[in-house]
Amino acid sequence: MNKTYYLKHYYILILVCLFLPACTLHPFHPTPVDALTEIPGKVVGSRNDASSIHILQQQAVAEGMVLLYRWQRTDMRSTNTFCLAATFVTPEGRGWRAQSSGYFSEVPSGHTRCTFTTRSGFETGYYVGGNITDLTTAYGLSARGTHVRITWSDGVVSRVPLQNRSFLAARPEILQVERIELLDTDDTVFEIEEF
Repeated sequence: MNKTYYLKHYYILILVCLFLPACTLHPFHPTPVDALTEIPGKVVGSRNDASSIHILQQQAVAEGMVLLYRWQRTDMRSTNTFCLAATFVTPEGRGWRAQSSGYFSEVPSGHTRCTFTTRSGFETGYYVGGNITDLTTAYGLSARGTHVRITWSDGVVSRVPLQNRSFLAARPEILQVERIELLDTDDTVFEIEEF
């Protein structure tokens, strides 16, 4: 065998060694929903039932998409309780990647709080950051009301309708949410959450 034969196979071996780790570091998720099973998505691990993911809302923003979704833990399948999170996903290569998530946590453990039901009261939250882009996302649930009014730290006020008993609003900026108000069709304020 000649020197060219060995060099050719040496280069192929180097390419394979470089390609395989790259594949394992950046998994291929064919849909935005599939990306929710990757960290920092929240439906990760054997404690969570990925087949129970239900998308409540989605919003295109910052060359990606924010998904508001619920799912169940594997030990909750027979109950009416679920977990809730919002995750920013972006297209990458031939698929999608999870970039950042916001969720209600159990204090002080920091684990995802999974005590929501379809009759849950007014639950609101927001998170800032998008790993690869500036992003602020406000989200939540309510069993009553028709829309929310969100007051942002830059003075902008957004009216966001409730859909699937939930709301979602994302802006491609680093902001704070000052207030979220729950309203009915006549703009009567039911509840106010201030941050």
